[in-house]
Amino acid sequence: MWIIKGMNKVALVEDNKDDIARFQMVFAEYCKINNLPFELTVYENGADFISAYKKQFDLLFLDIELPDSNGIELAKSIRESGDCAVIVFLTNMAQFAIKGYEVDAIDFILKPLVPNIFMAKMKKFAAAVMSNQSSEITLLINNGKRVIRSSDIVYVEVIKHDLSFHTVNGVFTERCSLKEVDSRLSKSHFSRPNYCYLVNLRYVVAIEKFDVILSTGDALQISRNRKKEFVDDFSRFLGGSF
Repeated sequence: MWIIKGMNKVALVEDNKDDIARFQMVFAEYCKINNLPFELTVYENGADFISAYKKQFDLLFLDIELPDSNGIELAKSIRESGDCAVIVFLTNMAQFAIKGYEVDAIDFILKPLVPNIFMAKMKKFAAAVMSNQSSEITLLINNGKRVIRSSDIVYVEVIKHDLSFHTVNGVFTERCSLKEVDSRLSKSHFSRPNYCYLVNLRYVVAIEKFDVILSTGDALQISRNRKKEFVDDFSRFLGGSF
């Protein structure tokens, strides 16, 4: 295990020592040039990563072909835990990386690592990490307050005059309008499939006809007049421009 000291936590799960050394060199150079506070931890197999994993990482680089596990399956376990860390796949073959969109991977990088390509893509990854961390909202619950991160919200549901915030840590209810919450979360990758829901696009795993399927197993209805806009939002999110 190697560590580059910093503030935001990054994990690399990779078994090839040459690829590890190349990644460390390019990653450290990127952080130095851009003065970014990242801490990189390297695991040489999936088992060591899972053993140490406690949702502590902001950015994950996963090799798709590991000796003891499949990087896609590793990512599925991460998403099933409710973790919405930014995931990037490393692979020798691009066709394997397409499955990464099933687990809300932001992108993939072909090996061997090409420094200028990595540097260009890291701008998007770093922006996604900052977006995950920067947005918090305060809910008024039972005469008290609760602060939740926007990245922990799976979706918001309108129930009569209340809003239910379905999060990775449970469901919380507040009396306010969906329009108000929509404006508070406008920069945090949320979109409305219909007038009843506001969905965090990070948790979307599929759109099937008029249903949006979330990584939690929930299936929410998409209205006909909102489908095109919702699908467009999701496409832009996958492309890193939403």
